Amino acid sequence: MDIKEIIKDCLYEQNIYYDYVAEMLFSCYGEAKRFYHNLNHIENTLNYLAKIKKYDYINNYIFRNSQISLIFHDVIYETNSKRNEENSADLVGHFISNNSIFDINIIKKAILATKHDGNNLDNFIAKIVVDCDLASLAENWEIYQNYTNLIWKEYEQVYTNEQFKQGRIKWLKEFLSKPKIFQTKFFNEKQARENLEREIKIYL
Repeated sequence: MDIKEIIKDCLYEQNIYYDYVAEMLFSCYGEAKRFYHNLNHIENTLNYLAKIKKYDYINNYIFRNSQISLIFHDVIYETNSKRNEENSADLVGHFISNNSIFDINIIKKAILATKHDGNNLDNFIAKIVVDCDLASLAENWEIYQNYTNLIWKEYEQVYTNEQFKQGRIKWLKEFLSKPKIFQTKFFNEKQARENLEREIKIYL
């Protein structure tokens, strides 16, 4: 099942106007300015989530709420905005409501947690969502480099190379200063730290 079918299947369970919402999602994630925060990123996060489900017990409630959170977490994305996560969380509230599967408050908190500021991490679903969002940090160097290149393509539309470099170094150092990058046991902390340190050296 491809990413579009996965999204439609997830929305269908909500019994909302899933075709309309799916097309809205595809349109947002398909914006030409998006090189990293697009459907490929969403597909990757959902693949990480599927691996967690396969190799470790998480029930359907955790899986489905994590899934819908990941699907919506970057739906609103402007490179120079500091409110992407808040705007995405607000938007999901228009389409998802509480039922036997979904908990809208949990979903919103999980989306807000992807600001990676340490807030809204008081539940397991938010921790899984945050880690799936950051999982590329723990990939091998080749995949990691591709991730950083795609991030640069988005930022070069609004920032100079020097502005990006300085901002990126600050972001990398902030993550390295944290006691832990990942909130769960599912991802390689050591590999992530090695990648971040290696990237910093490139800019120095």
